[in-house]
Amino acid sequence: MDPGTALAVVGIALDTIKDLHAYYVGWKDRNEDVKEVRSDLIWLMNLFEAIRATLTQEDLDRNLSQTICDSIKSCKAIVGKLEKKLATIKRRNT
Repeated sequence: MDPGTALAVVGIALDTIKDLHAYYVGWKDRNEDVKEVRSDLIWLMNLFEAIRATLTQEDLDRNLSQTICDSIKSCKAIVGKLEKKLATIKRRNT
């Protein structure tokens, strides 16, 4: 995976995670499971923001770039699952 494709995946992941987080904010007082999900989503947002910032550096080390891209490629399936979850939530709320 090249850095441009990795950036696209990161962008999709961030959008999905932010939307899921916004949904769960409304449930913040429900129980500990929701609290844990919200905490995980915040952690993921911070992670992907850092990755995006790193991948947009002009002087990015080639080996670091490849490592990040390989890792993002592994995350792609998980992002797909999150997108499906978000789509289900959005359908229920319309």
